[in-house]
Amino acid sequence: MPSDPIDHGTAMKPFWTRWRRIRTAGAAVIGVIVAIMPMTADALPYAPIGTAQRYAHATESDVTSQRRRLREAHGYNHDLLTNPPFAGGEAPNVFAEDARTPSWRSDERYLNQLGGGNHMASIRIPSIGVDLPIGHGASADVLAQGAGHVYGTMLPIGDQGNSVIAAHRGSGARLLFYRLGELRAGSLVYTQSMGRTVIWRVEGSETVTPGSTRESELITPVSDGTTLTLYTCDPPGLNTGRLIVRARMASQKAELRGIREHIDPARLWLMASVGILAVYLVTAFIHSSEPTMRHGSRRIGTPWKNSSSHRREHSDE
Repeated sequence: MPSDPIDHGTAMKPFWTRWRRIRTAGAAVIGVIVAIMPMTADALPYAPIGTAQRYAHATESDVTSQRRRLREAHGYNHDLLTNPPFAGGEAPNVFAEDARTPSWRSDERYLNQLGGGNHMASIRIPSIGVDLPIGHGASADVLAQGAGHVYGTMLPIGDQGNSVIAAHRGSGARLLFYRLGELRAGSLVYTQSMGRTVIWRVEGSETVTPGSTRESELITPVSDGTTLTLYTCDPPGLNTGRLIVRARMASQKAELRGIREHIDPARLWLMASVGILAVYLVTAFIHSSEPTMRHGSRRIGTPWKNSSSHRREHSDE
């Protein structure tokens, strides 16, 4: 008895069904990546982070040079406290170079601090996914690459006084200091330069008006201890105020033991999302690979419901 002819139209359906499933899965992956990218941009490696890491590794190759440059930086900080570049109570306009802001571009001693070049240090805030290079000055070109050290404040190497680090509240898909408002008392901040890592513990934050007396008090180099001030615009997108986070140098050994406890939730979310997507894709592929072509009235690869009755039917013929 001749078998039923194969319906080639039906035979092609599994291919198109499988292709639609793969295409749908791919679209889902792209959609999720696009959705979470702004939230996790700083959890992924990009050029400025790579630059900061390369800078740290490069300086670690010459211990003697590091120590010499650190001594020079300590001397610079000491002189800064005794002879600041600003009049008493006056602070720089961080995000603009104007007549009342001394030009750091012509200060050769400053530009040569901590190795010179494009970056003097790097800053990490694990709890909010920040890992940025710190450039000399806080001009537009410096802040386009990461964070900037505010000229006239202490270099971030752990000397008494106040070091001010500024960055934008996001730039395109890059967050920079966008999540700075999430920091709470007790959050840890790390600065590194010339092989020396300084650990800072956040004490608090506040929003001030640009040009106000309170702003000047918070970003001058003089401090009652060893402090680090993080400075950015507020709120994001409007920039009518300034968000200032104040941290104080912490016990280095004690805090090093607790580094692993401070993990950025955005990184965990990113890893979890990738894992879920991977499981989804594998499952979709396995299901789409099941044979569904029909030969006559039977699916290929599907056992007969009753093989013995099938054999009897053929023997009767």
